Amino acid sequence: MAVLYSNIRSEIRTGDLIIWKTTAVEDIFDLFLLLYQKIFNAKWTHMAIATRMESRVLLTEATPPVSRLFPLSAKNRDFYWLQTSIEERDSHIAYLLTLLGREYSILDFFRSKLKIKLSSKQDYCSDLASEF
Repeated sequence: MAVLYSNIRSEIRTGDLIIWKTTAVEDIFDLFLLLYQKIFNAKWTHMAIATRMESRVLLTEATPPVSRLFPLSAKNRDFYWLQTSIEERDSHIAYLLTLLGREYSILDFFRSKLKIKLSSKQDYCSDLASEF
């Protein structure tokens, strides 16, 4: 069940997964995600790793054109929260920060689905989560 961000904000920890399904098209990437969801009957279309910095809850995510750090509060979409049992450490945040700036494009999305990996610096959102 989707949850209200304000109700769980204080409980979200670094390493937790934030997951979405596409229900509306706001840009070209959403269109591709929606098509993917329909064609492959996918339950989820996007995933990010929660990155807690003091009182802020940020997301480490792969979204065109690069992997980035983005405030969860700015997403403005319903999401699903998957708690993990990963112990929070400064080294985890440092590692997540090394993922930022990796190139990511619509082509990378399709390469990921077809299991074609051209570069270690190109990741789909679930690739980032599995790496962590």
